[in-house]
Amino acid sequence: MVVMRTAYKYRAYPSKEQKETLNRQMYLAKELYNMLLEKSKAYYKETGKTLTEYRMNVWLTQIKKEKGPRFKL
Repeated sequence: MVVMRTAYKYRAYPSKEQKETLNRQMYLAKELYNMLLEKSKAYYKETGKTLTEYRMNVWLTQIKKEKGPRFKL
């Protein structure tokens, strides 16, 4: 039996304001990822264990509270 798959491509034309919002969100995601990666590496060096998903989520919540509106999407 042959299965045919169809793919669709969409192009977005965001306004200037939408572009700024998307760029800000991408920047914040990159910053959070890099901070978490650094924290994970340091934790592994200290303990020899990896961070659990729960501990990562707790840490991210603390960062959002400490950094204030900068990290609120």
